[in-house]
Amino acid sequence: MCGPRSCRRAPERDILDKVDTLSDPGSAEGTSPTASPAVREEIRALDQAFGAGGFEPRDCVEVRLGVGDIPVAVRMPAIPPLLEMAGELRERYRGFETSHEPRVTLWVLLKEDLQSEPFRVIEVHSIDGIHYALRFDFRSRLDIANGIGAMFLHPAAPFVAIDAFVRITYSFLAVHEGGLLMHASSVRSRDGRGFVFMGRSGAGKSTIAEILDGQADILTDEISLLRFDQREGKAVVHGTPFWGTLAKGRNLSAPAAAAFRLTKAPETRLNRLSANEAVSALMKNVLHFANGMADRTLVLDTCIQIQGNVPILDLHFEKNAAFWRPVLDYGQS
Repeated sequence: MCGPRSCRRAPERDILDKVDTLSDPGSAEGTSPTASPAVREEIRALDQAFGAGGFEPRDCVEVRLGVGDIPVAVRMPAIPPLLEMAGELRERYRGFETSHEPRVTLWVLLKEDLQSEPFRVIEVHSIDGIHYALRFDFRSRLDIANGIGAMFLHPAAPFVAIDAFVRITYSFLAVHEGGLLMHASSVRSRDGRGFVFMGRSGAGKSTIAEILDGQADILTDEISLLRFDQREGKAVVHGTPFWGTLAKGRNLSAPAAAAFRLTKAPETRLNRLSANEAVSALMKNVLHFANGMADRTLVLDTCIQIQGNVPILDLHFEKNAAFWRPVLDYGQS
């Protein structure tokens, strides 16, 4: 049985390319309108490689992590250079390792003949409920319904390619578990409340985390998981190991008191967004690659549910801690 360190006879992936969130609308589930004939040929090849198996090597290593109480296992044959990559992944995910049964198992396999295209940015296509990711150094196939994914990795690829596959996996898993993987830093105040600070690159997520370090627990400086807890009837923000420039990510969580859309400004100002504005702000900051109608609808429904339970505001802030007291005061109102 495969454990978190190594296994025998198992039963059965700091560079994440930036893409525009939900930029590929898709006309219906089961289609991927931007998939060119060449891409569709690669997808057919991925299906064939996946069907050929290879997921039961005699020796394997496993890294099992839990983000937002959603466990995922990453398994790979115990061969160089994958052994070294497994060690780097354990270091990256330190504090997030878990012993719980994985919701999805991701296999990482080397593919010697994988054609590397140095300038190819990531493409994600969803066809018949299967999610395919194609990048210059890997190709992957993710089947959420059956709890298995496979990544075919160029031998020269860095371990952060595996991290990219893990992030993609969590972006799809989160919405199936009532959550959103967000372009957002997040903190837990000293009285235990969670605050989310949303924005794309350059908006000030890491700046906020850096300013508040020491005044609050930093959950993450880059990618947060915001999830509605059905049992508790409230939204909870979780830290993730998908950190940014500050390398800040902790396996902590807190009830979400408020979420803020960031704008750098010469003075501090808070404005509550309307329901429609709030849903739009969430949608624009979701890290997701949906291009099928079913996936996009699920993301929208989750945004609506989060908006109904968490105040969403515009935060205009200076590059100092002046914003923190108004944020804390608002979260108590």
